[in-house]
Amino acid sequence: MTDYDNEYYFIRMEDNREYVPYLRPDTSTSKRRFRNESPAMGSSPLIFTNALKDDFREAGAKAEIADILFESSNFVVRDHIRAKLLAHEIPGMVLHPAVYIDDNDEWHEDYWFVGFTSRLDCWDREKSTYSSPPLQIGANEFYDIYSYSLNRKLLDATPLENRLLFQMGGTQDAMIVCHQTLAPVFRGDGQSGARLQLVSDY
Repeated sequence: MTDYDNEYYFIRMEDNREYVPYLRPDTSTSKRRFRNESPAMGSSPLIFTNALKDDFREAGAKAEIADILFESSNFVVRDHIRAKLLAHEIPGMVLHPAVYIDDNDEWHEDYWFVGFTSRLDCWDREKSTYSSPPLQIGANEFYDIYSYSLNRKLLDATPLENRLLFQMGGTQDAMIVCHQTLAPVFRGDGQSGARLQLVSDY
């Protein structure tokens, strides 16, 4: 029996580095609904700044720019990570150009926003614990999850190449999940700016 809860990781912001920027979309980017809709191919880059700029400045600290920078559960990755992801031809994944403007107004144009055209709702309603009733938006229900277990039957029926990397569906946080074979891409040398949390440890 496959233990999917110990094969998959949530990709989350690293929490043991104090001064990693937290992305804030600029006004034009916010209007583009980039979290829920894939940016049109060939459209302008998504622009982000550091939402914690004032806090860092008050602390006299300099932001540490990482290879992966987060905006909620979404993130951008640098060119070398994008290249590794493209090699896997992940269905539904969209990589759109992104720019990070640092606290000194320097533009970093080697980032790519990782998005998805759909979400994979594969958490087990019987084995996970979650709030009820869910948040209702239109015909869709989004749950606040306290502990996760993945739906073995659904994942068994889904080819691995179609579930190497995906955004979790049916949840309020919509975290991005990767299979253990892709974990080294996001973990890097341990300084990528991301931490990988096993589903079983959530």
